[in-house]
Amino acid sequence: MTTEEKILSNAKSVEEWILGGLPEREVAAALGIGYSTFRKAKRENNLIRDLVKAQVRGTRRSRKKYSPRKFHR
Repeated sequence: MTTEEKILSNAKSVEEWILGGLPEREVAAALGIGYSTFRKAKRENNLIRDLVKAQVRGTRRSRKKYSPRKFHR
């Protein structure tokens, strides 16, 4: 099984992991591949890139923006 096949056959899990906030390095480890291999597959395969990109964009939207309050005395 190629790296691309491994990632795409686990697309639902990858989607859930990324939406759950798992870093890409840990997603790669969970799939049993190296982080550099994961990045290479993402760079070379549009389906993988779009899968990861869409989920990362979704997690950014769902996060509340934190703006620290300034204390006035």
